[in-house]
Formats: sequence, C-alpha cells, structure tokens
Amino acid sequence: MESSTYQYNNVTNTCLVLSDRSCEIIQATCRTVSILSMCFCLGVLLILVLFKKHKYMIHRLNMYLTTSVFFQALGFVVQDYAVVSNAVNDSYASQVCVFEAWWLFYSNWVPFMFICCITFNIIYQILSHLSTARFEKFYVMISLVLPAAVSGLPFIMNSYGPGGLWCWVIGTRDGKIFLPGVIMSFILYYGPLWILIVAMVIGQVVAMWLHYKQCKKVLLCESHTHKLQSFWCLEIKILLFLPWINIVGVAFATMNRIRLATNSQLSEEAGFFFWFMHAVTTPLHGLLYALVFVIAYSRFGVKQLKDAVLRLCTNKKAVNDYPIVSVIEGDYDNSFKSEYIEKKDDG
Repeated sequence: MESSTYQYNNVTNTCLVLSDRSCEIIQATCRTVSILSMCFCLGVLLILVLFKKHKYMIHRLNMYLTTSVFFQALGFVVQDYAVVSNAVNDSYASQVCVFEAWWLFYSNWVPFMFICCITFNIIYQILSHLSTARFEKFYVMISLVLPAAVSGLPFIMNSYGPGGLWCWVIGTRDGKIFLPGVIMSFILYYGPLWILIVAMVIGQVVAMWLHYKQCKKVLLCESHTHKLQSFWCLEIKILLFLPWINIVGVAFATMNRIRLATNSQLSEEAGFFFWFMHAVTTPLHGLLYALVFVIAYSRFGVKQLKDAVLRLCTNKKAVNDYPIVSVIEGDYDNSFKSEYIEKKDDG
C-alpha cells in the first residue's frame, strides 16, 4: 500500500497536519520530553523503594501515580506520524493506530484518576482524622477500571484513528469535521478533565485553609503530636501541586483540539506553535511530578541515598536512612488507626 499524502501549502506531505519537517521536529521533541519523563519516573520509584516508602499507603499512592505516568509517557514514545498517515489506506497501520489511540486515551486518564484519589485522600484525612488504608484497593480499582470503561466507548462509533500528529479520537474524516469523534473527545476526556480539575482546586482551597489552621495549633500540642502534625504539613505540600501539573499538561492540548474542532485556518507557524506546545506539555507530567517530589523531599541528600543503597545491599540498617520521617510515618499511621478504633468503639 502506498502512503497517503496530504497537500500542505502546495507541497505534498505524508504528515496530515503540517509539513514533514515540522512533524519531524515536533515528534522528536515529544519523544525527548517523554523519555525524560520516563527517566524521572524511574528515579522517583527508585527513591521510594530505597527508602522503603512502599510500606506506607500515602507513598504507595505516589508509586501508583508515578508508574501510570511512566506508561503515559511511553505511549508518546511509540507514536509515529508515518503510522498516522498510512492508517487511511493500510489496514495493518489502521489497526496499529487504533491501538495506539486507545493506549493514549487510557494512559492519560489513569494518572488523572490517581491524582483525584490522592486529592480526595488528603481532604478526607484532614476533615475526619481517620485512617484511609481501607480505601486503597478502591482507589486502585477506580483509577484502573473507570478509565478502561471510558476508553472503550469510542470503539462504539469507530472513533479511534488518526488524530493529527498521533493517533487519538478522530476529529476529521475525509477533510471534514467528524462530529461523533469531536463529541467523544470533549465529552469523554477534555470536558470531564476540566470539571474535575476545578473541583480539585476548590477542594484544595478548603484543604489549605484547614491545613493552615492545624499548623497554627502545632505549638500548643505535645511533642508526639507535634511530630505527627509536622509530618502532615510536609506531606500536603507535594500533593497539593498535583492538579496544577494536570493544568499544565492539558491547557495547550485543549486549546489545540478546540482549534481543530472549529476548523480554524491558521498559518503554518501558528499551527506549528499549537502542535509543538501540545506535544511538549502533554507528556511532561512525569518530569514535573519528579521535580515537585525532589523539592518537597529535599531534606535527603547524597549521604542518605548512600546509606539507603548500603542497607539494601548489605541487609543492614543504616544510621541515617531517612531517620526522622520513617519513625514519624509509622507513628502517624498508628495514630490514625488507634483514633479510628476509638471512634468506632464510641459510636
């Protein structure tokens, strides 16, 4: 089968939306950012494993989120606009494109659902002061099963296929706006995404207010409670960044898809800008999340990493392997459990 061609500025291209050179630049940049995100995700997972943070639920949620972001970035690494252009005439390329489109749709939803669950977990613990360990399996089920159900709906209208520079929900077909695909894209992805982002921001405003009130009372508490409260004040910092990472990741994507849905005629330079920003910011979640993680946990350094590796290799307890936080986390979990038992007995 011959590759499908596209006439752009009177030049025949295999790329469907821009010149071949522009597509190559954008694709190379997108892959580079995606690979960097994957590397940063692996770094975060390595730190969590070295310091045995998987023992605590709050960090297991971080591990689930980081793993899902890794596979999201991997979805952009395997994308190839040659497959997108050939999907029109080649049945094998069409099937590959449908799979890649589903993968992107699903892998974009999963990290976002984990962020929603983590945000809910923060607010619930602040309001109730109860252990949420019993919710962990529900968080995982919701974050994996709900996106699977949503990502299966575009198959009903055969809406997966070429979606610009990569495979996505089809926005145009035969040079015309494909209305079912546009509706699917905004009803199943961009619309709910922004509604949940706004809800999370509102919830976090409430969480920050309660967090501020609690931190003001720290000096009035006894030593043990002071340590627990200090730990919570530290943990909330990293988690409150998460919706803003999503906003960075979907802002340009939403603008670009709206532009395509309205069939706005722009110059090649303007089209290149929107696609470039779309391709750079969408797989950026892993890199941004890793930077926030490092900033929030900047109290550990080379010595702590060295001690953690030594402990892992020799199976001996190192002296300085995150000493204070590990103790506090254990006490924090136990305090939640004991408080939950007391309230359960009283009720």
